[in-house]
Amino acid sequence: MNRKRQPQYDDPHNALETARAMVQRPDEAIIPSGREEPTTERSRPDMDDGTGSTLNTAQLSTPIWESSLLLLLRLVLAGLFLFSGAAKLGFLGSYGNSPLEFATAIRKFQIVHYDLIPYLAFILPWIEVIGGVLLLIGLSSRGAAFLLKMLLAAFTVGMLIVIARGIEIGSCGCFGGRLAEHFGVVGEFLEAPVGWTSILRNIILMGLCFVIVWRGPSVVSLDAIAASRRR
Repeated sequence: MNRKRQPQYDDPHNALETARAMVQRPDEAIIPSGREEPTTERSRPDMDDGTGSTLNTAQLSTPIWESSLLLLLRLVLAGLFLFSGAAKLGFLGSYGNSPLEFATAIRKFQIVHYDLIPYLAFILPWIEVIGGVLLLIGLSSRGAAFLLKMLLAAFTVGMLIVIARGIEIGSCGCFGGRLAEHFGVVGEFLEAPVGWTSILRNIILMGLCFVIVWRGPSVVSLDAIAASRRR
């Protein structure tokens, strides 16, 4: 009768050799032949935070100074886009305008079809508001920053077309059109007439959005909290 040969890891001699090796090299994991190394959540370098962003262990251990700067940057962007969207929708009273005034500003660009202007005047500000809220709470921050960056890129292309055509339309109404009355130099920069100054403003804002897309929202965010619970 042929006896079935037992696996090597059941052999007492092999077990003794394995124990000796573990004592000599405790930092190396020894996996018996015939077995596969188990995969756990902790062994995965990248973790999905459930919000469309991927965080890794390096990002969860970001230095305090960098995390603080990312938090400040995220809050500044959130405030700017929340203000911009709310001002266009007429939620800020004397600090903003109305959807009708924003629609008039869009029409001056002479780019989109007239029938689309009312829809754009309603949809674009809400994109800014929703993106601002997501940045404020740090939820799906990378996706929100990327969306807002693309929106700024579209505005910038429109401005370049206007400059190339030699059309003078004054302020684009991007921040409600009345910031200069309340915030001095900063308001004048944000509400600069369509030209190279307004393009520079958009490039700066796109760069700030890119930092969030690249480095993440900081550890003080719902994205980071969701990722830490999955470690």
